[in-house]
Amino acid sequence: MSGRLAALARRRIDGPAVRAVLDRIAFGPLSRNKILAGTVIAVCLVVFILQTISFVFLWDTDSPSYYVAAQGLRRHVAIYDDRAFQDLGAELFGKSVIVYPYIYPPPLAQILIPLAALPEEAYFQVLYGINLLLTLLCLYLMVDVLELKTGGPGGAGRAGTLPVLFLFVLLVANHPLEITIHHGQINLLVLAFVLLFLKFEKSGKSPAAGLFLALAVLIKIYPVLLILPALFARKWRSVAAFAGATIALALASLAASGPALWAGFLRSTVEVFLGKPASVFIRGFQSSPNNLSLKGLLAQAVSLFRLPTATAPAVYVLAAAGMFVLLLATARRTGLASDIPLQGALLLIATLILAPLTWSHHYTVVMFPLAYVFARAVRERRYAAFLPFAVLGAIILYYPVGGGFPFNQARLLAALAFFAALPAFARLRSEAARA
Repeated sequence: MSGRLAALARRRIDGPAVRAVLDRIAFGPLSRNKILAGTVIAVCLVVFILQTISFVFLWDTDSPSYYVAAQGLRRHVAIYDDRAFQDLGAELFGKSVIVYPYIYPPPLAQILIPLAALPEEAYFQVLYGINLLLTLLCLYLMVDVLELKTGGPGGAGRAGTLPVLFLFVLLVANHPLEITIHHGQINLLVLAFVLLFLKFEKSGKSPAAGLFLALAVLIKIYPVLLILPALFARKWRSVAAFAGATIALALASLAASGPALWAGFLRSTVEVFLGKPASVFIRGFQSSPNNLSLKGLLAQAVSLFRLPTATAPAVYVLAAAGMFVLLLATARRTGLASDIPLQGALLLIATLILAPLTWSHHYTVVMFPLAYVFARAVRERRYAAFLPFAVLGAIILYYPVGGGFPFNQARLLAALAFFAALPAFARLRSEAARA
């Protein structure tokens, strides 16, 4: 049934008449009109700022945790000790703000120490401004990594402004991005480092690529998956650059704050991955209906359907293995070894699925895979092929988290479908693109 629907969509949308209209939109004079493009970009930016400007006066969830962690390092408090951390949070904010445990690597708290010298209100306002600038930086880097201005790798495709404008449209229809800025999260900083890694990896600058991936990993662990293609392809220079940068930065962090800090982090991280955290907060998060990771879905299923507790780890391992088998099985036909942006798109989605805790704001990174598919669909004139990704992207970027199981996991299920469909999309090219 789905095959017949796909064939019908291709006949209707990729047929000569409809394709001619879409070609004029994508590559005609309007697509090269700088005044029109500038107007669309300006309107999107204004709408985005209006959507988020009130967050200057609000702070919630993550930014207080980062602030307390940075203050804790200034005051030599054990930030991975739940009781000591909560006591410091109560001292700083009283009972008016819930301060969640700090479960990130030490370097994040360390780089925030200068900002933590500010009063809390000024800190949150500066963090809001930084996130706005990081949003623009991420858009610029996506344009660069995806080569949107040149029409694709080597300038082989036809250039137009439509893929660039699509990125700015994503700003105003992106619930995870709004939550990221509202919470004062640092997803955009991590995404910027990942995009810089992809940029330098594409150009063969392994030392710079390794440095930026190491920075991303030492702020949030999950980007470590992006080194896997280099391992499988035996690009030892890239692997060594990443390993060397990671070790050097970790040693610098260790020298700055001492081994006890890192020991506390390693202990808490192992507990989270094993599902045995000491923190009451984290224990509740594992099976929270808002945990949109595979672990979250399985924990809820075990609880609701009274399944054996050993079921969840077994299914998780099988699913993770299946995802990587899919990548390896399709790598040659998709050109995965040489397509660095495709590697980034697939593995960013994999991080969302496989992380032990994934919240709505983490899905901000789906902007990059979605932009990859859109740009390639336009470049290769495979307009119908973008439709299923448009539907999945809409679910991921604007589906309200709510309802009972499994509807609360709609974002995760859409991400799984996106991951499964992307290799097939990358493998198939239209006759026009091959000609």
